[in-house]
Amino acid sequence: MSGGVARVLRDSDPLVTGIQTGSGTSIVERGKDFKSTGASVGLAVRNITKGTAGHLTSVTEDQVTADISFDVNDIYEIYCTDTYNAVIGRWL
Repeated sequence: MSGGVARVLRDSDPLVTGIQTGSGTSIVERGKDFKSTGASVGLAVRNITKGTAGHLTSVTEDQVTADISFDVNDIYEIYCTDTYNAVIGRWL
């Protein structure tokens, strides 16, 4: 199509969000169903409160562990790719 505008889809919408209730590198939330939401090892995770980013290193239904740390009440987001804001699609 002549004159079309290219669109780019980015991974900027989190798969899972929440507020940390403990501290350290593990986020524990009973009933959160991390695995069922699609969270898996290697996905990007951000600590919004601290402005840090890293990756998930382990995932169960009720707990994820990351290579960054969290404190009580830190807001976290987990994404569907290994890089926050990664290009996940393009079209005209």
